[in-house]
Amino acid sequence: MTKNEMTTAMFEEIKEKLAQMNEKLDDVNYNHELAKSEIISTMEKQKDRSITIESVVNYFLKSISGIINSSKSDLFDEIVKILPAIEKQTSVSQTLHAEVMQSLKKRKQLIVKVIVFQILSTVSILFNVYLLNDNQRLKDSDIQLQYLKETNNVNEDAVSRLDTIFNVYRDEEAIARMKRDVKGE
Repeated sequence: MTKNEMTTAMFEEIKEKLAQMNEKLDDVNYNHELAKSEIISTMEKQKDRSITIESVVNYFLKSISGIINSSKSDLFDEIVKILPAIEKQTSVSQTLHAEVMQSLKKRKQLIVKVIVFQILSTVSILFNVYLLNDNQRLKDSDIQLQYLKETNNVNEDAVSRLDTIFNVYRDEEAIARMKRDVKGE
């Protein structure tokens, strides 16, 4: 059950209870009208007798207190009926809240794991690129040393020329030619 459905159900239940309370209040108003008509009929009967203001006020107070007491007990009964439903809805809401918080905690953990994985992947890729570059540098150094051994020409001009071919102005054709010369092809 979604939050909106629960809220709608709660409002429907409250609406029904309010309608019941409204009916009870209408009954109370009806009882009040009956009490009023009874007072009027009693007053008409007692026209011949002398009526004091105190007796009328006392009669009014008794009828009003009876109406209030009956309304109060009816409202209390309705409230007692509504409270378990509200407590049930509250416990359901608390359960849903706990589930949502658990879900958020799991999402946070998943996001942390994804970020850590991405960082480790990036470090791994960068390390592989470093190793590839270092491996290429070692291959170039190997070719240079083998060429120098093969030609048996170790002087400053030869080393300078190799440095220019391999590092300064990399010449792939010259490097390929040196590889063939070293391998004896």
